[in-house]
Amino acid sequence: MINLGILLYSKIKKEKIAQENLERQGYKTYLPLINYKTRRCSKPVVTIEPLFPRYLFIHLSQISDNWSPIRSTIGVSKIVSFDYIPAQVPDFFVSTLMKNENEEGVQCLPVCGYQSGEVVQIIDGPIEGYRGIFMAETSRERVIILLSMLNKQAKLTLPVNSIERVNTH
Repeated sequence: MINLGILLYSKIKKEKIAQENLERQGYKTYLPLINYKTRRCSKPVVTIEPLFPRYLFIHLSQISDNWSPIRSTIGVSKIVSFDYIPAQVPDFFVSTLMKNENEEGVQCLPVCGYQSGEVVQIIDGPIEGYRGIFMAETSRERVIILLSMLNKQAKLTLPVNSIERVNTH
């Protein structure tokens, strides 16, 4: 194999700086990004963050590329390796990530697809089998449902994959 997809580890919050400096030196890199929802001062804010914090990919040739400047590039911490062998990333993995980007170069992850007020059933965990009302998505992986138990209603935060839609037909 002549060309390799190699995994780099950056300094904290320096992925973009590492990418810019590597590309300035002529290397081909890839930094997958994602929209990240957070709250600041009680207001929802969407920022663009790396999909894999502190990691980026670089395409290198074993024959023609000089690997030595990479470690001393501003923003780069190290080349990820196992037993002194650089971690190789399959081309299909990187190309799949690239195919899932929108026109701004940001990953398009599937949203949970539930509507507020929809009846859902818990399919995993200690309260499996209970039904609740979907309220909101809190992140990529968690949702809030309203559960009625013992004549009281309680908000419950669960992983999105632990609920499913209830057919009301």
